[in-house]
Amino acid sequence: MIVVRKGVSFMKRMVRFGLFAVIGIMLLVMPVSADAACIPDMYSGEGLLRGTNSANFDNFGNDILNVADMNQRDIWWEQTGEGPALQMVPVNGATIAYIGQNGWDDFGDLTFSTTPIPGYQLAQGDMFVVYTSGNNYAFVEVLNPGYDITLQWDTADMSSCPDTHYIAEFPSPFLPVILGTGFLGAVLLIWRTREE
Repeated sequence: MIVVRKGVSFMKRMVRFGLFAVIGIMLLVMPVSADAACIPDMYSGEGLLRGTNSANFDNFGNDILNVADMNQRDIWWEQTGEGPALQMVPVNGATIAYIGQNGWDDFGDLTFSTTPIPGYQLAQGDMFVVYTSGNNYAFVEVLNPGYDITLQWDTADMSSCPDTHYIAEFPSPFLPVILGTGFLGAVLLIWRTREE
């Protein structure tokens, strides 16, 4: 009868050690936590971009459309050749991506380039994104197409978000203790089973 008690006591200890080992191993494979995601400051506007004029979305609400200074523009509503043919041209290091009427859900799959968007593709409700020369994103919707085109935009000021850093950190001050206990439990479990 004493042998049975020793066996039961030994089994209880092995179950406890095993449980600690499993908890320790599970906690070891947990992903590291990261800084909270930053939501950039947004600047919105609406206005008429006249034919052959430019826009600077980095101005954040101050004189964005019909910019006179050619060095401070992101897009140019350029007239191509003779007649009413126009195209939306990224300039000064900006790039552009056409979305059409698919909505902003496709933003992650966009390919930005310096290829102009032909004016005939910019119908009412069409959307495009400009990655500006100031490293911001302008989300633009066409409200009324034409030689003078009415646009609505939201510009994300990416400078309002510091760089995101991923760091290993413990979510609880007790996690190192739990990890250590789990590791010790695993070692003792292996040692005791080899002994028996």
